[in-house]
This record gives sequence, structure tokens and C-alpha cells, in this order.
Amino acid sequence: MKRDDLRKLGIEEKEVIDSIMQLYGDGIQSVKSELETLKAQVVEKDASITELTEKAKALDGTESTLKELQDKIATYEKGEAERIEAEKQAKINQELLERFNTIKGEQKFNHDLVEKGRFEEFKKALADEQFKGKGDSDIFQAIVKPEDLANPQQQQIILPGGSNTQPTKAEFKSFF
Repeated sequence: MKRDDLRKLGIEEKEVIDSIMQLYGDGIQSVKSELETLKAQVVEKDASITELTEKAKALDGTESTLKELQDKIATYEKGEAERIEAEKQAKINQELLERFNTIKGEQKFNHDLVEKGRFEEFKKALADEQFKGKGDSDIFQAIVKPEDLANPQQQQIILPGGSNTQPTKAEFKSFF
């Protein structure tokens, strides 16, 4: 707005025109000041947006890395739990083997596989209701058969011309 615009509207007094121009100028200054404040805020917000965008880009792979680490932790925890359980089982198995060997005493089995089999039966029998209330020696006697044990009075007979070893092919043919 200009002074000429006010004169065209029919205002001729200089003091009135000066007052109107002063009010108009104050209003414009107020708007300019507010505009500058808003421009500064826009620049500040743009800087914040840029900063947050950079941070977001830096975090893009973090979620997958976090998931991978959580999976590894879960795997390690599972492995550790299995290891602890295996140790418990080994300890229990060792204690049962000591009980079995105490009852067995000096007796020897015909073969290692027979002994292992009877030991496994002994372990099962300890949990069986049928043997509840019975002692280890009663369970041992119930599961071990006399033919399972080696008989020291039994002698190995070696036939003439024979030995404890398998005959070679040539020796085998010479018998015939």
C-alpha cells in the first residue's frame, strides 16, 4: 500500500495517512518477523529430518543383525541345556554302573556285550514297579542268568595240532 492509494480512496489529511501508513508498516514488520521465525524453524526441522534419515539408514541392518544374534543366543542356550542334561545322565549312569559293579563283585561275564546288556536291564529294573522295594542284589539275581557268567572251572580244550588261533588256509587244507 502506498500513500497515493490512500489519496485515491479520498483520504487527504497527512496525519491520517501517516497513521495508516504507520499501522500498515507495523503490521508488515510483524508479519516479516514471524516469517523469519518460521523460515528458521523450517531450516531447523530440515536439519532434524536429515539427521534422523542418516540415523535410520545406519539402523537399517540392525534389525536383521539383532535377529541373528538372538538366534545364536537361543542356539547356545539350547546346546548348553543339552550339555547339562547329558552331564546329569552321565553322572546318573556312572552311579548306577558303580552300584552294578559293587553287586557283581569278582564275578565275570562271558562277554562284554552280555555285561552291557545285563547292565541296561538292571537300569530298567530299578524303575520297574515289579522290583519296587527290592535291593540291588535281588534285582541283579533276578536279571542275571547263570550262563551269563564265566565259569572259572570250565577249561578251554585245545585239540592236538590246534591252538587258540584260527588255522591258516594252508593248515585247514592239510587236515583233509
